[in-house]
Amino acid sequence: MRKFTGLILLVIALIPTRTGVSAPETMDAPPEPASGAVVCLPGVYDLPPDNCVPLGPSQELTRRAGQGIPYPILPLPAYAPDPALVDIPYRYLKLVPEDKVLYFFDSLSGAMDNSISGVSAGPGFVYVSYVERVEVDGSAYYHLRSGDWVRPDFTARVAMHMPFQGLLFSSTPATSFGWVLAEVPSYTRPGYGARPTGSTYHRYVVVRSTPSSRRTTTPG
Repeated sequence: MRKFTGLILLVIALIPTRTGVSAPETMDAPPEPASGAVVCLPGVYDLPPDNCVPLGPSQELTRRAGQGIPYPILPLPAYAPDPALVDIPYRYLKLVPEDKVLYFFDSLSGAMDNSISGVSAGPGFVYVSYVERVEVDGSAYYHLRSGDWVRPDFTARVAMHMPFQGLLFSSTPATSFGWVLAEVPSYTRPGYGARPTGSTYHRYVVVRSTPSSRRTTTPG
């Protein structure tokens, strides 16, 4: 009986108890995968990469790509025409004021005479093209392309600005576009309460719109 009782006590002593200080955990946490170590460089990722996380800028660029907004923005398939195409070998005079009459003479001496001729234009909206300007005694006389001469009376030279050429396209553009007609500031978003970006778009600058929203890049 004593042997049996001693055996029971021995078994009870060997049973582990939860009292006292527990043993420290020795199991290591699973290692962090390589894909969680770094954020991917900005870009569009059709499939999740194995060596980085496509968050932040990449996530936004990928979202926009799904909307049809490429990165980087593809340039227009266009180029500027030859500047020589806008060289105009003509100069113009206009009748000022329009209620007067412009007389034509067949020679410079005839134009210098303080007289009138049987050929005239006006009153009204009158423009003539000249090829030569001759000054005599402080007065300017104009030799027209027609061969006639006119006095400077009631005439004003027309300033010829560089004509707008536009663009030549090699194919149909993927996005709509346009040109700025007057100087306009840029804003961070559409709306009168938007914050300005500090940039200004000038006349004839090309602006683009996105395929999804069709909004130009000059909000406001």
